[in-house]
Amino acid sequence: MERNQFTFYRSFWDACKLLPKRDQLPFLLAVCAYAFGEEERPLTGAAAAAFLLVRPILAAADRKAAGGRVGGSRRSEDKPEGTEETGRSGEASGKDGGSKKESETEGEKEKEDECPPCVPRPGDWGFGETLTGAVEDWLRYKRERRQGYRPTGQAALLRQVRDQAQRHGEEAVAEILRRSMASGWAGVAWDKLDGLEKAPSKEGDVAWIRDYL
Repeated sequence: MERNQFTFYRSFWDACKLLPKRDQLPFLLAVCAYAFGEEERPLTGAAAAAFLLVRPILAAADRKAAGGRVGGSRRSEDKPEGTEETGRSGEASGKDGGSKKESETEGEKEKEDECPPCVPRPGDWGFGETLTGAVEDWLRYKRERRQGYRPTGQAALLRQVRDQAQRHGEEAVAEILRRSMASGWAGVAWDKLDGLEKAPSKEGDVAWIRDYL
């Protein structure tokens, strides 16, 4: 079913920002193509994985929109003859119907806004093997403390890890995550990275940050 509009959730945007730049535009175009005309464009890699998470949300919204149109058409066809009245009673009925319709629309909008963000799988984070393993360990560590991340919080964590890795290097960020777990901290000690240069590219060479901590 073709549509003239659709809801682009904040979670779609969060998922797009986590994709490599080369995959961001194909992902956005695929979302719009499916939402407006149920056209499925070919995607690969991280963009394909992100779209798999978004697709059910778009499909559910399309079914809801189609159900609303069919329901409205049936109510119009089933309306008995002689119900077109003028006067105060008709106006009052029209107002009540309008208020009810607005209330239903607002309720549907609130339900749509509750849609959780789409978080890519570890293989689609775009990190190296060392940092990916450290982030997975940190997520497991938080779950063991019964402080697991919800989708919005996990998406924010991944953005923060990406930003810190660009500033200080993936090895340094991975070491900070491990040190934070070993120390039993509830949060990551990002302040320990401030003012430091990027870690050496050599795998496992993180002695400089151990000295700092």
